[in-house]
Amino acid sequence: MQESNLDAQSRIGKKKDLVQKPMDKNLKNYSKVEYYPLITSRKDDAPNFSMRLFKIGPGGYSNKHKHSYEHEVYILKGKGHVILDNETLDLESDNFFIIHPYELHQFYTEEGLEFICVVPNKLKNYPE
Repeated sequence: MQESNLDAQSRIGKKKDLVQKPMDKNLKNYSKVEYYPLITSRKDDAPNFSMRLFKIGPGGYSNKHKHSYEHEVYILKGKGHVILDNETLDLESDNFFIIHPYELHQFYTEEGLEFICVVPNKLKNYPE
């Protein structure tokens, strides 16, 4: 078992303390997307996974893309849609699903959507 360099209390985060980070500069064609890292390898000594919060405002959308790793998604609030390859699925609070490696995907919403997305940290095991 890996020892953490953090004391127990500093491992508890609060939503009110979240700091929005800029989206990746390489990403294009998205609108009204906010990104908040929750648990990351760098700041939290998380060796395997990172947890991120995304908020997409009304009428917003993520860019359509794919990559070599999976992510797990849990919808916290709102309603929207996800395109997985060529299929569009409706989303609402308390839905959860996996996006498989190399699966083309995009989120969009008419009224707003908030979700948690978990991705692996060690991408060296996922060749592009």
